[in-house]
Amino acid sequence: MTFCKYHPLQPATYACPVCETTNCDACTNEPQRSGERSCFLCEGELEFLGSGHSATPFWRRLEQSFRYPLSAQAIILIVGVSVMMPILGYLPFTFIWYLMVFGAFLKYCFSCLDNTAHGLMVPPDITEAYGGGLGLVGKLLAILLSTTAIIVAAYNYLGGAMAGIVATVLIAGLPASMINFAIRDSLLAAISPLSTVRLMTTIGLSYGLLLALIMIMMGSVGVINELIGTDFSLMTSILQSLVSNYYMIVVFHLMGYMIFQYQDKLGFAATESTGEAEEVRSERDRLAAQIDVTLKEGDYDRALQLFIEALKQFPVDLDFYDKAFKFLCVTGNKEHIDDLGSMYLDFLIKKGRGDQIRNVFQMALQVNPAFMPRSAATRHALASACHETGDFMAAAKLINGLHKQAPEYPKLVQAYELMLECLKQLPELKAKVEPCQKLIEALRNKAPAPAATAPTEPAPQKASFPVEEPAPAAAPTETAVEPEPVQGEEEQSEELAPIEFK
Repeated sequence: MTFCKYHPLQPATYACPVCETTNCDACTNEPQRSGERSCFLCEGELEFLGSGHSATPFWRRLEQSFRYPLSAQAIILIVGVSVMMPILGYLPFTFIWYLMVFGAFLKYCFSCLDNTAHGLMVPPDITEAYGGGLGLVGKLLAILLSTTAIIVAAYNYLGGAMAGIVATVLIAGLPASMINFAIRDSLLAAISPLSTVRLMTTIGLSYGLLLALIMIMMGSVGVINELIGTDFSLMTSILQSLVSNYYMIVVFHLMGYMIFQYQDKLGFAATESTGEAEEVRSERDRLAAQIDVTLKEGDYDRALQLFIEALKQFPVDLDFYDKAFKFLCVTGNKEHIDDLGSMYLDFLIKKGRGDQIRNVFQMALQVNPAFMPRSAATRHALASACHETGDFMAAAKLINGLHKQAPEYPKLVQAYELMLECLKQLPELKAKVEPCQKLIEALRNKAPAPAATAPTEPAPQKASFPVEEPAPAAAPTETAVEPEPVQGEEEQSEELAPIEFK
């Protein structure tokens, strides 16, 4: 069995001759309009391997096999044929009618075998029973007559013992003969003992299990016959036909599935289908799969470009943000960690995931110890999270200098009050407590504190990185109220600008 290079427990269904990789369906790029699947790496066309080596063994799906004839189309045909066969005995030219009805049913059974062999695990339409039934019956009779002739010839020329062996092999090989006939559409292949034995040995133990299952089903029909007695009334005949026809479709489905299961050994390729239109992945899922393959190949430059593309196309996708950020952390990408880290923190706060921001901040600091979120509101929210967990130093650093970097932030007073609480908890920074108190007074005199108590939600950023450097804060408009400066305000601001943390 061949497995996917990127999912070692998943059987491969495609191979790339250029990259020399084997892939499952998820690791291939399906065509957007037409054509074949292509490789995510080289964009070349892939070779289809089929699903034979990944197919579930037929004995593990017996429940599905016995449910197979329970579709509306198959039930209509089973009931119709079962009712018609006993009635035909009362009509003239009974034998001809029998051949026509049985031929139609046999044609449907072979359609079940053929569809299953090609991966279609639902019964065919009832119209598959129309046309060609008599010819198929003739070929089936030819197979049976040829089998009988071979047994008689073996008896006449090789003796009774050898004839018994030949008869046993040919009778046991009838399902194999049907399979050969379905695969090659040739009477010679169907009646050839060598072809029959070759197929039986190729399938191996599974073929023996199939024979045992067929014998059990035949035996159950006999049990039913014993239970209802020998009174061949119309209802009794219909009941026996219902059971026999049901089992016949099951057997042909099992033979078709055996072809599907061993397709690689029998020389063709097919994939399993339920008859419904194949679900096409969204662009988002396709891009996620391409990123996964690229990361596992170790092409980090290409992966970075794909993450940038993903965040541009899907700027509100938390999974892409999370994976892109962790990728930068694992690869130690200092060049982009500030941009994406700030965007990710803003996004988490906007989505109400404030419980995660401190962990994200700590991860960003491991890559770049000087990391600082760009948004004043994000710094304030992050400082509150650090304060709640007792990380007073980190909270103070986040607020430090905020009045100079974002003088327009409406909650500077609350931010510095939070910083003051943190400074009081840090004995080594007690000297900064008084300047911080003076700055808070100056800020209160300069502008009234906003009524809201929660940190302002950060303004949405464009989901791409590297992000352009933010433009300087706009100067106050002419209509803005400019309070008169408080005496000594500039000196008080300078006293706390900025605290040097060691």
